[in-house]
Amino acid sequence: MPIQALVVDNNPVLLKAISVIVEQEGPCHVRTAEDGLQALESLKSFKPDIVFTDLVMPLVDGELLCKIIRHNRELDATRIVVVSGVPLEEAQPLLDKIDCDFSIVKGSLQEMRLHIRDVLQRLRHKELGAAKTVHSSSEKDGAGDFGRTITTEILYEKKHREEIVAYLSEGVVEMNHQGKIVEINNAALDFLAVKKEQVIGSTIDSLEWGSHTENIAHWLQHDLLEKRAKPLFISDKNPVFRQGKVLTATLHAIEGMSYFALCTVRDITRLYRAEQYKKKLDHALRLAKKMEAMSGMAGGVAHDFNNLLTIIYGNIDMAVVALAEGGYEKVDYLLDQARRSTQSAVTLIKKISHFSPYGIISREVQDVHALLQTATQNFRGSRAVGFSIETEAEPLLVSIDREQMVTALHNVF
Repeated sequence: MPIQALVVDNNPVLLKAISVIVEQEGPCHVRTAEDGLQALESLKSFKPDIVFTDLVMPLVDGELLCKIIRHNRELDATRIVVVSGVPLEEAQPLLDKIDCDFSIVKGSLQEMRLHIRDVLQRLRHKELGAAKTVHSSSEKDGAGDFGRTITTEILYEKKHREEIVAYLSEGVVEMNHQGKIVEINNAALDFLAVKKEQVIGSTIDSLEWGSHTENIAHWLQHDLLEKRAKPLFISDKNPVFRQGKVLTATLHAIEGMSYFALCTVRDITRLYRAEQYKKKLDHALRLAKKMEAMSGMAGGVAHDFNNLLTIIYGNIDMAVVALAEGGYEKVDYLLDQARRSTQSAVTLIKKISHFSPYGIISREVQDVHALLQTATQNFRGSRAVGFSIETEAEPLLVSIDREQMVTALHNVF
């Protein structure tokens, strides 16, 4: 049965050469990928027995690819061979950090063929174990040394940049032109509560963004993919709530030598909670002031209400006396005074109830246009002022307390 192999290299010449060598030294069924991100796409439907990968590649590099493969339980049996252009003396410290089964330093195709053959034989006999570095070139020409030096410098420069981004306080998620995640720093991993090997290669909208998921998917399809370069902001007014954290984010495309996108994530949990606490404190303070005002008002209301009750009681008492003496006309007058005082008491109670959420409100359907006309005319009275009201032809009917609305309109006037 042929060996299933995946060859990954961003150099098209080496990609072709290594894949041909693997096929010839097989029998092997070989698939190829031009970078780590393309390799991850292939691994979704292809379960190889062995992966040959370069180290220095754009987007997802060989080190990250190895890490993702090692964390995929479906690929537990897959063996990894790193094919590196780093010189032998530089390769071992780097490869010690990478969880691979074998490593080959790039050199002449003839020597690389010998080492690939050795690797495939070890695979057939299940002898691939701890990582081993093989120097596959005995060439000492200056051009070869120069090429390896450049590769080493690129690799260390990439590591240097990654270390700086990794420890930024803001979360940074890098995406390619299709919105697929190719890099994510430590802060973003913490904010979003995800693991790096789980999200690399997935699209940014596949992460949990709560109510913003649909907007992010729309931005991905209609702004990023169509190269409109329009940013998307998730502000503190409508943040993302995730794993006990409150987050804001900015997604924007970047155009230059290449087209890609960045998502910066900020943790505003402490600030958000402080603002919520301040709002509660302000509400409690307003309530305390309102209670203090009502306490002061209660004394005056009690005095006014007591006066009204005194008038009502006095008129009724005098009406009883007048009735006993036969003064019926005087009784009518006294009862009318008591009735007026009772109406004043009812009005006073209504005013007090306005300060309570359980106040007495008499709702009835009213035409706002007619109500506005009446309130304006009543307010105008004898004042020498002119006014005009512009309304729609159709009546505007609402269920309201007429007296409260008239009072509110008079306050506005």
